[in-house]
Amino acid sequence: MLKTEKGQQILHLEAKVRHAAINGEYVTRTVTRETSTDPLGLSFVIPPRIMAVGWSSRSFLVLSGGPNLEKQQLKVGDIVVKCASHPVETIDDLQRATRGRTDMVFQVVRLPEMDEEQLHDTQKQVEKTLKVRNSNPLCSPPCAATHEDLYSRRRQSK
Repeated sequence: MLKTEKGQQILHLEAKVRHAAINGEYVTRTVTRETSTDPLGLSFVIPPRIMAVGWSSRSFLVLSGGPNLEKQQLKVGDIVVKCASHPVETIDDLQRATRGRTDMVFQVVRLPEMDEEQLHDTQKQVEKTLKVRNSNPLCSPPCAATHEDLYSRRRQSK
């Protein structure tokens, strides 16, 4: 499943977000607009998710362009994880976080391409999660860790 083209794309996103959460490597940008009803002038894509028994990939909101991209100091490929201190995984999350605001702080993941070792480590972690969940019938329903969960783990380990 993870060896398909779609699987590799999701794996790259998972690896980037996981790496940023563990290492605290986020980019923070203040996004502004004239009035709270003006459009942000940003466009997004939501890559497809992968689901398997016992595991599903997270949903990601990835910047894909827009007339205000450069003005807001954002880049195509940035993965939005927070807006105005609210976790963001969907367009609905982003709409709730931006509603009624003219200035918003975006927290994004912007990392270079992951090397093969990092991707392999992420794939092993996903496969380990699948094995644990599939071997324990009493295990809670499948749920991907959020970047908040990973960030909490990073703080606890220090």
